[in-house]
Amino acid sequence: MIEVRQSQLQSLSQHEIERLVYVDPLSQLPNRRYVEESLPNLLQKLDGTALFCFVDIDRFKQANQISYAFGDSLLSAFSQRLASLLRAHDLVCRFGGDEFIVILSDLSAADASMQGQAICERLLARMQEPYRIDGRLYSITISIGSCPIDTQSTFEGLIKSADDALREAKRSGGNALRMADALPPEVISAQATSFAAAMQIDSHQSCVGAEIRLPAACMDLAQWFHYLERLRLHRAASFVSGHTPFRLAIDVPQRLIMQDMALIQSFTQMLQAYVVNHALPAQTICLEMDESFLQSSPMVVDHFYRAMSEAEIMLCLDHYGRPQSRFGSQCEPFFSLVKLSVHLCDRICDDVRARSQIEGIVALAKTMGQIPIAQNSIHDAVIQLALAELGCEYFQGPYKSL
Repeated sequence: MIEVRQSQLQSLSQHEIERLVYVDPLSQLPNRRYVEESLPNLLQKLDGTALFCFVDIDRFKQANQISYAFGDSLLSAFSQRLASLLRAHDLVCRFGGDEFIVILSDLSAADASMQGQAICERLLARMQEPYRIDGRLYSITISIGSCPIDTQSTFEGLIKSADDALREAKRSGGNALRMADALPPEVISAQATSFAAAMQIDSHQSCVGAEIRLPAACMDLAQWFHYLERLRLHRAASFVSGHTPFRLAIDVPQRLIMQDMALIQSFTQMLQAYVVNHALPAQTICLEMDESFLQSSPMVVDHFYRAMSEAEIMLCLDHYGRPQSRFGSQCEPFFSLVKLSVHLCDRICDDVRARSQIEGIVALAKTMGQIPIAQNSIHDAVIQLALAELGCEYFQGPYKSL
């Protein structure tokens, strides 16, 4: 069988091989890998201003509930329409699931924001016109989050900024556009100064940890430690003698420390001093990071892992199981915990593929000695029960103001 497969691959032309590597088979659009590898070349040729957009179908799982074949047909029709509405020099790709990336290029520097907004608003209107799927008309809405592209942009940075804007669009009820460079001042101010935490419980409903939400742009380590201290003070009662071990979870300040080993060493010393000054038990602090952490220099990543291990700081792989997640990320030896994404957990009861994926992640976590935690599942008993049946015994709720 392997020899037959190798023979088939050798008979393919270079064009056919590139299609297998860079084209999504369902939508026939470029895939995530194509955009990621093409971005450096795009930045070099950047003439004027460009806009990076996340396009997401609202409540797509309702289409999958009709049937998976219906959902696939909708995605195919959606992809064709989306591509037809863009200009010849714009780029559209399927990021994964029901998420798409659109790059609007060659916008006028003078009114790029208005020009980009006009294109996106046209997409909002045209993409919700009914689709004929399997002999029936079906209507949807979309949400769009966008951010500007400049010559210093990185793929992961663009994803983070556009995703933050997309979340704002979703919070407003969907069928909306939010632009990262045009969020209302009150939203930006609230992100920078508000304190909100999400509780973590076990299968016995005992509180075992809490994660504090950092502002979108944490300016310095002093601000980072300020948020950590706010969380510690809020949960001070959890550290009395004899109490069940409790985790203080917070996103790693990746942008501030993952530049070189000296910064990591300084951060480690600050963390160790914080633990000693507050008499915190070992492995109380848990640093969370998504897969972009693994894109840093391998030498720096390894140094960070060793420093955190010696300081008895836990590491958690966050937002795992999203469409863009890679299987190998969970296999890295760095992580003591792995947090299943909301995107995955929400579909456990009505999507057999999501259930199978969760089952695989949980089984691997047990093999790797990791603790699996399901996000945003505290208030849904049905989802909790389904997760518990697969061996996931820890759950995290939504953020609430402290």
